[in-house]
Amino acid sequence: MTNTRMIRAELARRELARRHYRDYLRYVHGAAWIETAMSRFLADRVQAFLEADTGHAFDVLLIETPPQHGKSMTVTEALPSWQLGTHPDARIILAAYNDELAERFLRRNREKLQRFGDTLFGVSVGGLNRASAIELAGHRGGMIARGIRSGITGNPADLILVDDPVKSREEADSDVWRAKVWEEWQNSLKSRLAAGAKVIVIMTPWHEDDLAGRLLRSERNVTLLRLPVAAEAGDPLGRRPGAALCPELGKGDRWLRDFRRSYVSDPKGGARAWAALYQCSPRVEDGNLVRRGWWRYYDPAAVREFSAEVISVDAAFKGTEKSDFVAITVWGKRGNDYYLRHVVNRQMGFLRLSAPSAKPPRAFPPPAACSSRTRPTAPPSSRCCAGSCSVSRSTPRAARSPASTPSRPPSSPAMCSSRSACRGWRPSSTSGRPSPPPRTTTWSTAPPRRSAFC
Repeated sequence: MTNTRMIRAELARRELARRHYRDYLRYVHGAAWIETAMSRFLADRVQAFLEADTGHAFDVLLIETPPQHGKSMTVTEALPSWQLGTHPDARIILAAYNDELAERFLRRNREKLQRFGDTLFGVSVGGLNRASAIELAGHRGGMIARGIRSGITGNPADLILVDDPVKSREEADSDVWRAKVWEEWQNSLKSRLAAGAKVIVIMTPWHEDDLAGRLLRSERNVTLLRLPVAAEAGDPLGRRPGAALCPELGKGDRWLRDFRRSYVSDPKGGARAWAALYQCSPRVEDGNLVRRGWWRYYDPAAVREFSAEVISVDAAFKGTEKSDFVAITVWGKRGNDYYLRHVVNRQMGFLRLSAPSAKPPRAFPPPAACSSRTRPTAPPSSRCCAGSCSVSRSTPRAARSPASTPSRPPSSPAMCSSRSACRGWRPSSTSGRPSPPPRTTTWSTAPPRRSAFC
């Protein structure tokens, strides 16, 4: 009787593993598996994502979780084997930041297929059985693993799984590397997708312009699962704000307090590393350069006169739902303080941008100096940490007359609108005189009422 119950229990566990990915994880990992609220949530959401017939050309599931909380063990090291067991003709591509990591993920899945494939699904690994590729015997399904820059062309896919496409913060901060990863997505990975394919991307969001950020901006059918280590309002797991993500792993609230302190106490990038790695946000909530605490409110009726005004325009030329926003601001300067006077921030095309409704009101006079730049460059006589600061050159009105108006930029040093955020500012020559302005800059020779740079 006891043996009969044990056999029935085992058969029930196998049936559950075939039907539910959550139970499959428990079955194949055995005693090494520590189930957490996060692993249950991810398993259920991943299965629902794979099984949903949306009618879209393809769908993307973007997963952002902190390191060492079991995301790879929950998804990358097991999901392909379960998908091949339940769909033996599925073609799967797995990509990581290099070949070694991708092949390690494939090896974990091959071990599960060799040990449990026949028992659970009646499948086995066939003739193709290499470090970077496997196929199922008697089926067209299989899996290949590559570094994201190793070339994946020529292999169709019903499921593409990308785990950690960026190796380090240095790569994430590299414009060149981010562009290469995006080109790989556009030119290699996306071109492999079959109709109705699924894409799962698991990564640390180091930078706002990384693969995750670009997918959210550029692709239509993207679902984001963001699970920061310290819960925020509206947490998908139902945690209270500030609660730890995986206390089941010994990483409870006390661990969270101590571990966070070790990061944020480091003045050289510690807050950014914590925000990106563990809060899954590439921005520091208090600000990376411009701090939240620096901002104040003022009464426009009480502050009317300014020594200079700055008009800043960040334009886009398409007005679609996916286009960047056009941002136009007018700032007034008094002493070391800057006052925001007018804001336009909406999506609009070039024609709408040129319309009177998009322009600052007539209360703000036209600027005496204007510059248009296609990319951020340093101001002509200063070096700014961001390289994109607005610059205003002002000379006291009483000190100038039409007869003495210079035909070149005045020699006063540049004033950076985010001076408090600049490091290493210095004149471009030892004499203190500014360098000639770049070709993209047009300087007015008329005595301005207010000098401005827009």
